[in-house]
Amino acid sequence: MPVAIAGMHRAGTSMVARALRLCGLDLGAEEHFAPPAPDNTEGCWEDLRFVAWNERILDALGGAWDVVPERPAGWTADPRSRGRARRGAGAGRGARRALGLQATRAPA
Repeated sequence: MPVAIAGMHRAGTSMVARALRLCGLDLGAEEHFAPPAPDNTEGCWEDLRFVAWNERILDALGGAWDVVPERPAGWTADPRSRGRARRGAGAGRGARRALGLQATRAPA
């Protein structure tokens, strides 16, 4: 069962991700997490592979973390979108149990 933890930066997504991880949600290996920062000393609990995948999708659609992209009709059926989805699923590490992904750059 995938779990997406989405929200704007500084909205508490790291806190939620960490709490869910402590409850047993698989967020992946810490070696792939964004490192702690001065404004988030406990760490981000965000898989950088998923961040890169998300940013490639936003970029391909003309968006960014702060710009919601236009999504033309049928964009999910576009073969390029399916390829991106398969590559993004790779960030899921083939988990058979609950899997969580934190995204602070997701479009609304």
